[in-house]
Amino acid sequence: MPPGSSLAPVARVGTHLIVLFVTMGAVLPFLPVWLAQEKGLSGGEIGLLLALISFTRVLSGPLLAAWSQDHSGTHVQMQALAAASVVLVVLYALAGPPWLVIVAGVLFGVAFQSQLPLADAETMAVAEPVPRIHYAQVRALASLAFVGASLVVGHLIERFGAWAGWGWMAAGVALALASSFLLPLRPVSRPSGAPLTGFGPRLGKAMRVFQTPGLMRVVIAASLLQCAHGFYYGFSSNLWLAQGIGPDVVSALWSVGVVAEVAFLMFLAPRLDRVRPQHLLLLAALLSLVRWGGLALAPPLAVTFALQTLHAASFAMVLVATLRFVQTRVPPHQTGDAQQLSSSLVFAPMMGAAILGGGFLAEAFGTAGYWASAGLAAAGLAVLLVGRGRSGLGDA
Repeated sequence: MPPGSSLAPVARVGTHLIVLFVTMGAVLPFLPVWLAQEKGLSGGEIGLLLALISFTRVLSGPLLAAWSQDHSGTHVQMQALAAASVVLVVLYALAGPPWLVIVAGVLFGVAFQSQLPLADAETMAVAEPVPRIHYAQVRALASLAFVGASLVVGHLIERFGAWAGWGWMAAGVALALASSFLLPLRPVSRPSGAPLTGFGPRLGKAMRVFQTPGLMRVVIAASLLQCAHGFYYGFSSNLWLAQGIGPDVVSALWSVGVVAEVAFLMFLAPRLDRVRPQHLLLLAALLSLVRWGGLALAPPLAVTFALQTLHAASFAMVLVATLRFVQTRVPPHQTGDAQQLSSSLVFAPMMGAAILGGGFLAEAFGTAGYWASAGLAAAGLAVLLVGRGRSGLGDA
């Protein structure tokens, strides 16, 4: 990278990442609201749609990873996915019958969500060689942008209805397409004279990363803890609205969780470097039980806000602990394989199943459906406790 130009790529990639998170401010909290109020989907149908996105990513993740290596750079893939998102968000709005809404929603969800890990990876790559700039700082800005966006979208929905959420989402993906063409051109580097092998051999070689002692157990436990969020992501907004909580307050509830996440990542996580990753996971599992069990009781609003701060543990602490375990146990050239394959082959199907079941739980039991989230957290805790002292989980 030429001298004096290192800040520009960080600014460009960071801008694109922030635009994606601004769009997420409508997608994550309020897409289910739009689907229910304007498209007439039931809780089960919304759960099916969100689950199919996760299941489809089991196939799209490895395929996209292979495709990325065969092109001139990650920016090509991000531009294609951004363009697809623009087309699909329009089809999403035009779709009439529920089955067509689900098909359009799955395709849009895969195209949009697939951009996020690519943007994360690109941000890390361009920020690493730049002094005094860290990926976490850029990601924190993106998370804060999500907070601001969700607050604004909640206010817009309260004034103009759920279509305002779709409008924000459509404008966001259009802006993401524009910002994708500002991304730096970073051709994929390969060893000189090393020919590209086929998809099958590349995937088989990458799969050997799971032979790392303790990795599969940590991945399964962390995935269970993260998938406990499936019910929350898919149905918390509608459940809170059904309790008489206004869209503005729903936005604030989501925002409190993300603010707690950002605060943990920026201020507390660096102070926990001496704590073993497996101990962080155990603590996160216990606090997750408190969060989901508390929300299952439909507590007063003040208690709900307090429980939302535990997002710092149920999400951010799990994320940090898992990444640290990978960094300390997996060879550097395989850390990317570990994260990509863990996400697409382990986490995605678990999350799909959690969301699919969550749709029916929300319809049948309402907020009591959070007990299923507590059950997943308990399962994650059990996996950690059973594996303690074995498979590399109990040693330093």
